[in-house]
Amino acid sequence: MSTATRTDSLITAVSLTILTGTHRGQTITALGPRFLIGSGPQCQLKITSPGIATVHAALLLDGYTVRVRDMGCLGGTKVNGEIVTGDRWLAPGDHIELGHTLIQINYPK
Repeated sequence: MSTATRTDSLITAVSLTILTGTHRGQTITALGPRFLIGSGPQCQLKITSPGIATVHAALLLDGYTVRVRDMGCLGGTKVNGEIVTGDRWLAPGDHIELGHTLIQINYPK
């Protein structure tokens, strides 16, 4: 488990670059405090590819840290190749894997 990455300025949004999957090449701004990722209509980032649950994961921005929360889906969520159980703090450049979709997260340090 990585430790929290705190910044000197408030984090209110993060940049998500989709590296693989059906939305490859797109960059999306995720606004906090909670940003849902999945195939369902309630998600701010909708990914409709195999292995993606209706609500697969949530990004949580508390102003100083960014976390990803696996929402208990069968396919699971990985950060930098490691399975997430519960919440996992994210640092700029980390990779989130959801099914066949790989996303890189970035925000100012």
